[in-house]
Amino acid sequence: MEESPAETRDRYGYWVSIPTRWMDGDPYGHVNNAQYYSFVDTAVTRMLIDKQAAGAALRIHRPLRRKRLPVPRPGQFSGDD
Repeated sequence: MEESPAETRDRYGYWVSIPTRWMDGDPYGHVNNAQYYSFVDTAVTRMLIDKQAAGAALRIHRPLRRKRLPVPRPGQFSGDD
């Protein structure tokens, strides 16, 4: 049976180091399974920022303009003419 080649960083197009925090693991030193999704999200976001591909998604949005909404008068219910 032929062995598969060893995994190296050279086989990946992008690499980012993510430090773990104390709360990411359990008392036995294992990383909690749900944290892996956070790691992937962090890596994707970092790649988009590094490659400047995030575009409008990472721009700071202008505050919404104030719009006047119709406010019912006291005693007026929805559907009243």
